[in-house]
Amino acid sequence: MQMNYEIKHGRIDFHFFGETGNYDKYSPAFICGKDHVPEIVHLLASGQPYTLSRGDISGKLNIGGEQVEEAIIGLLRIGAIEESDNTYKLCFPVFLERDILLIDKYLSPAGETIGQNILSLKDILHQKIERLECRKIFTPERILYHLICDEILDGEAFEFFSIQGILCASKPQPDNRDYLIVGFEENETVYKYSCGLLCSSNNFRSGGFNFNSFGDANGTRKDIYRFFRSVQKNLEKATQFDELNLAYIRLLNKANGDLAKKCGELILSMSRHGANINQLEGYDKDLINFLKEMEYLNIDKSDGDVKLNIPVFQKTERAVINEISDLVLNCIHPQVRTLLENFETQVPGLTALKHKVDPKEIANELWHQIFGRTNEYLVQKEFVAMPKNIEGEGRYLKSLWICEE
Repeated sequence: MQMNYEIKHGRIDFHFFGETGNYDKYSPAFICGKDHVPEIVHLLASGQPYTLSRGDISGKLNIGGEQVEEAIIGLLRIGAIEESDNTYKLCFPVFLERDILLIDKYLSPAGETIGQNILSLKDILHQKIERLECRKIFTPERILYHLICDEILDGEAFEFFSIQGILCASKPQPDNRDYLIVGFEENETVYKYSCGLLCSSNNFRSGGFNFNSFGDANGTRKDIYRFFRSVQKNLEKATQFDELNLAYIRLLNKANGDLAKKCGELILSMSRHGANINQLEGYDKDLINFLKEMEYLNIDKSDGDVKLNIPVFQKTERAVINEISDLVLNCIHPQVRTLLENFETQVPGLTALKHKVDPKEIANELWHQIFGRTNEYLVQKEFVAMPKNIEGEGRYLKSLWICEE
């Protein structure tokens, strides 16, 4: 997808890792999506910490004092910045183009070397996935894409390396939330690494079901998480009554959770017993049509049989998945530890280090960069499935996980 970055001032694109909670005044997506916040954060990142006041920001960006005030108050409320003598510093990692160029040089060999270690496990991994129910329908490459690239490298690895003390996977935030924010400068060089790598997992959890998609961030995916989030964003400005809009969004969030649970129950039933659109009516038929449009399933026009497009991973299969995870993570652990423990001395000029952001928060994003490169190598070697690029959506594949409520 071609991006247009002809903008007057530098901007930051925000990403969130963890549980951001309700979409309200404490939501990082809500605050960071406000007018002028991307430009203000870029301006703060581009200079030294605690050097710019609100008046300085207003003057440099040519925006009104009230608008700066609103943005700063929001960022302070969620702990994204700190204030001292009416000047500010960042409290989360931001990566500008100069940072990405340094990181790229440092991490350039990582994808191949770590990927080769994973490839060495091919035989035993193929044996283990034969015990999964979805193997009856889907290829080993498709299953390993979801298990290795997403569930392990973009899931279990964070807890594993957090316990090892080499990155941060959790950060308590205001209003009893738990997430990390990462910002990237909006330009083509940075975009290649922030959105172009296979390192982005979308998840919508409800009622023991996790609707997942995994791929790059090069567009707006057709998945449940993105669909619900896009609807939320559009409703934010539905009327001139901001608080009313947010109150309605909170109600809609609960309704969306109920809808996702019903979808999960239907897909689980289909995976075990099959389904035929001609034998359904009312709400279940509407759910089937919704899931068809979402491309989670297909309907055979000749007989009405419903077929799943996505693998379903059962909670009873957790022991097998844990075995696979342990194999992979213990295999790559030494190389990852070396990379994440040495970056402060090898790339000391990073913007986030200048703002004294916790190095383990920075390491969280560096791990994204490492496993994104590893996933690209595994795709290149056809060890895992290659997601097709869809114009406007990017490269991604979807799955459903049955988990504990």
